[in-house]
Amino acid sequence: MRGQLWDMFVILLTLGFLIFVVNTAFTAIGEVIKLNAVVNQEKITGVINVLQSSPPVTRQVYTLPEGECSLVVKAYGPLAIVNMTTVASGTRQSALGELLMTGVAIDDANVECSDRGETRVYFTRCANAVRITTSELVC
Repeated sequence: MRGQLWDMFVILLTLGFLIFVVNTAFTAIGEVIKLNAVVNQEKITGVINVLQSSPPVTRQVYTLPEGECSLVVKAYGPLAIVNMTTVASGTRQSALGELLMTGVAIDDANVECSDRGETRVYFTRCANAVRITTSELVC
């Protein structure tokens, strides 16, 4: 009888430990997905910001991560909003960034990532606008 109680105690302790580890792992995965969205959004916002003050025909290529994600750039008056959304393991995370437009227009863009490979986004400064495309653009 005493051996069975000890076995039951060990099993319950092991199950409690496994539940703790799995819960911690899912929390960590969610944080990594959120951080991925934030880092990509900040990098893209920085690229657009630098291109606003660059000479015409300046180009920057940015590679979006493989998998399910989207990049949306939308101009609202003197501001531009950059929204990067990533999805992994059923968890969707978005990160928003703002840009103050400096007399250089920023084209609206909606780019979906590919789960079959990397998606390249071309940011090109043409005359008085920053163009955002998924293929090379000649100004």
